[in-house]
Amino acid sequence: MEVIKRKLTEENLKLELNFLKSQISPHFLFNSLNNLYSIAIKNDDEETASGLSKLSTMMRFMLDTSDKTIVKLNEEIEYLKSYIEMQKLRFLESDDINISFNTIGNTNIFNLPPFLLINFIENAFKHGIDYKKPSKIDIMLAVDKNKLLFKVENTIHQIKKNEDNSKLGLDNVKKRLDLIYGTDYSLSINPTSEKHLVELTIKSL
Repeated sequence: MEVIKRKLTEENLKLELNFLKSQISPHFLFNSLNNLYSIAIKNDDEETASGLSKLSTMMRFMLDTSDKTIVKLNEEIEYLKSYIEMQKLRFLESDDINISFNTIGNTNIFNLPPFLLINFIENAFKHGIDYKKPSKIDIMLAVDKNKLLFKVENTIHQIKKNEDNSKLGLDNVKKRLDLIYGTDYSLSINPTSEKHLVELTIKSL
């Protein structure tokens, strides 16, 4: 357990450094978002207010977990839900886009490193959504005792932009999994001509 804690601490320091490098005064940005949210509410702009609220929730999670190596799965889920709701703001009701997020089991008892799952969902939105074609993203989290099964299935559309970034992000996730879990995880990525399926199983820390 001590070895895992040391690995998590080292990995978290790297994440925190990268976060600080890529952000300009995150506390200032967070406060600015709250101010913009208040203005949107005052002007009865509910859509903008909703987007700002979700973005504010995500940033608060990022700030609160910047010095943590482990978070509750429920906290991670709220972060993922905020990201998904923000993405949904880009769509019209008439768009043939179906997005689901389901959880099974007691998610409150499970712990994991922060930001471990977001990359898979980001990729699903990047490559699985086409406004002109039927699109679908199914996300499922199942907790059984000390194990988590995470599945993301999405339609595949020929979207080439950001492919390099997606591959880099996936490589980084694999490195984190190897570093933190060693052999205590399994990751399966199965793309076909019509859909893309990711299945990740990990043990609670």
